[in-house]
Amino acid sequence: MNVHFKWLAALALLLCAGIVQADPIKDGVLDVYKAGWYPNIYKNKQMTCPQTCRIRVGGVAEHEKSMGVKSRTTYVCKIGNGKKPLRDPRTLYGNQFDNTPTCFTTDKRGKRSRANQFHCLCITGVPCKGPDLVVNKIDRPTWDAPNHRSIIKAEIKNIGSAGAAVNYARIIDPSTNQPGGAPYNNVANTPALAAGATAIVTFYLPYWVYNPDADLEVTADYKGVVKECNEGNNSRAFHEAG
Repeated sequence: MNVHFKWLAALALLLCAGIVQADPIKDGVLDVYKAGWYPNIYKNKQMTCPQTCRIRVGGVAEHEKSMGVKSRTTYVCKIGNGKKPLRDPRTLYGNQFDNTPTCFTTDKRGKRSRANQFHCLCITGVPCKGPDLVVNKIDRPTWDAPNHRSIIKAEIKNIGSAGAAVNYARIIDPSTNQPGGAPYNNVANTPALAAGATAIVTFYLPYWVYNPDADLEVTADYKGVVKECNEGNNSRAFHEAG
């Protein structure tokens, strides 16, 4: 898409609401969703609105599916000064197209502007539309004297809205190293979990984990077998003084 066509497309999208569809913000649920403006510059790198919203707040970029231009999606942006979006009432919201990190705007007088540094409208509180595995809790370790080992049980929960396939959970004791230098760890199979379902997994470590304190970390789907809504909430730590 060349620059001239983008300007025309931006103006058309701003003035003709009838050519867009699939607004992700549904009417009547504004008490659930939160919106805010966030700069698209992160670590001196220019980002698109989807990248900005994912990195800044773990949310999604407000967008419209376009029926009137070749671009698949236009995201809502607003040109700013690097610290905050402009509040000039003459400036309309802009469009950031697909993977092009540029905000195209047209004010009420028809003056067109473009910028590679802008703000994106980000939405948080959007429900997960796939599986999402978390470690719901870690039980206090127990001692298995006949087998000379600690037993640790953890509850894995799928808080997403779709089923999760069979995967693997792992426990690590960062306070106790094996002879080779790596921390002691153990892996347990996690069964397939429907949305909202939980499973108890059991780990074994060949010593008493209170030495003198217990410091453990359990990670759900540690191999990344399941594609989740949020890949950053899989771990949980356990600490208790001996």
